[in-house]
Amino acid sequence: MHFLITIPLLALLCLVLPYKYRFLAVIIFAILCNIPFFNHLSLCDIIFSFSADFSLFSLIFFTLFIMQSLSKKQICFINQKGILLYIIFSLCIFLSFLGLIPIELYYLDARYSIALAFIIIVVMYFFDFILASLLAVSLLGYGLSLFDYSNTLDYLFDAPSLVLFTILWLKQKLKWQK
Repeated sequence: MHFLITIPLLALLCLVLPYKYRFLAVIIFAILCNIPFFNHLSLCDIIFSFSADFSLFSLIFFTLFIMQSLSKKQICFINQKGILLYIIFSLCIFLSFLGLIPIELYYLDARYSIALAFIIIVVMYFFDFILASLLAVSLLGYGLSLFDYSNTLDYLFDAPSLVLFTILWLKQKLKWQK
């Protein structure tokens, strides 16, 4: 599963590089980050040893983000309200995981965790249909047991997607105010 680390790395690269250099840089970087260079370990292997597993949602979203940023049509396929709502939900789940808020959201029973995920998807539907659809596909991935995660919310939320959504939200806010 270490090669899946390539997807968030490419999404971060697409976020930073101008459009003119993206396509060639993405191809070269995808090859280079999977070639072993240190003790038979690639960059993806090294990052995988430090990081937790990625959620299915983030892998799907990062893939769509890369495809959107490589196209000539620059459309924003998610809106700012959806990004902000995802940041809020993800931050609540993350802070609950760390024990920094008194509400036990992450450590709920499986039935309640699925109900919480469903409620988040329904609320997200009213703000951003695409994000709600991606979250629903991720919940379906939990039902199909695509990964070895024991918690439903591990399919929907993780720290790299929280970081990327925060960067996207700040980038849109700064661009909007200029």
